[in-house]
Amino acid sequence: MLSTSGSCSLEKLGQESPASSTQSIVLFKEESQQKPLLMLSLYRTYYIRDGQSDLPFVFNDIMGLESGESQGADPEDIVKSLEGLLKEGHKFNPGVSAKKEDCRSKPSAVDQTHCLVYVIAADKVSMMDDDVFRKMRFIRQKASELGE
Repeated sequence: MLSTSGSCSLEKLGQESPASSTQSIVLFKEESQQKPLLMLSLYRTYYIRDGQSDLPFVFNDIMGLESGESQGADPEDIVKSLEGLLKEGHKFNPGVSAKKEDCRSKPSAVDQTHCLVYVIAADKVSMMDDDVFRKMRFIRQKASELGE
C-alpha cells in the first residue's frame, strides 16, 4: 500500500514485496535476494526519505491475495489496513482476520489509507483464479464505502 500525507495503498499479488522493490529503486539500492516469506507476511510501513526529511507519503506493504478461503491475506485484514486499524508488524494469518489486540482502537488520519493500488504482473493476469478477483471486488467495494 502506498500512503500520501494521510496514506495511499500499494498492494501486490504474489511473493515479491513491492514496497521493498520501490524503496530499492528510490534509494538506488539493489536487492539481490528475495525476502523470506516471514517478512512478506508482516504488515510494514516504509518511510521514503529525501535527504534528512520524510517525503509526504509512505508505502504500507501487506501479504498478497491468493485463491482459496485460507490462502494469502484475509480480505478483511486488507480493509482493516485501509481503515488504519492494523498495527505495525501485524502478522497476517491466511484465512483468519486480525484480532482486536492486533488493531488500533482509534486510528488517526495519517494511519488511514487514501489510495488503493493493485499491482499485478501482466503475464500473470490471465492465470489468476476467479476467487482472487472476487476478493479484489470485495476490497474495492469496502474501500469505496470508506470514502462516503
